[in-house]
Amino acid sequence: MTMGYVKSSTFLALLFTLCAAATSPAFACTFSSSTLFQTEFKKPDPQWQPDGKFVYFAGGQLAIKPEPNTTVWRLYPSFNFKNATYCLDVKTPLEPVVPGTSSNAGLIFWRDRFDHFYTVTVYPDGNYAVSRASLDWTIVLPPTKFDKLNVGPGAVNEIKVVTLNDVVTLFFNGKKA
Repeated sequence: MTMGYVKSSTFLALLFTLCAAATSPAFACTFSSSTLFQTEFKKPDPQWQPDGKFVYFAGGQLAIKPEPNTTVWRLYPSFNFKNATYCLDVKTPLEPVVPGTSSNAGLIFWRDRFDHFYTVTVYPDGNYAVSRASLDWTIVLPPTKFDKLNVGPGAVNEIKVVTLNDVVTLFFNGKKA
C-alpha cells in the first residue's frame, strides 16, 4: 500500500492501521505544507513492523497479504491524530477471492486503545463498509455499493478519510461517498 498523507490540526491519537496490499496511482490526494506525515515506502520503515511473510516492503510499497480467513493489520505507533486526513491506495489481490472468504482492505482510524477504533474497508465487488470495534464489533454502515470503486482482481482504489471533531467524511477515488 502507499500511504499518501496525513494532515492534522491536533496531535491526539494515531488512528490508522493499514490492512492490505496496494499500489500508488493518485486520484485526488495531494500533499500540502500542512502535511505532517507521508510515506511512499521508498525506504522501509521498521515502525510498520514487517514480518517478512505476511507484511513486507516490495517495490516501494508496504504489502500486507494475509492467509485466507485471517486478518493482518499494522499500526504506525509514532503519530497520534484526532482531526486528520488519511489517504492511501489499496489493491485487490490478483488472485481470485477464495469462495467462502471475505477479501477487503482499508484503514483504521480514531483508535484510542488496542480494542477501540473505527474501520473503513473496500471490497473487490465495489462495496465499502464502516465498523467500530469496542470489545465487540458494531456495523456502522453495512457493505454498501459505490459506483466509483474499481472492481475485480488487481483493482486499485484510493481511500481518503477526513476526520474533524466527531464527523467522518469518506472519499473513494476522489469522489465523496
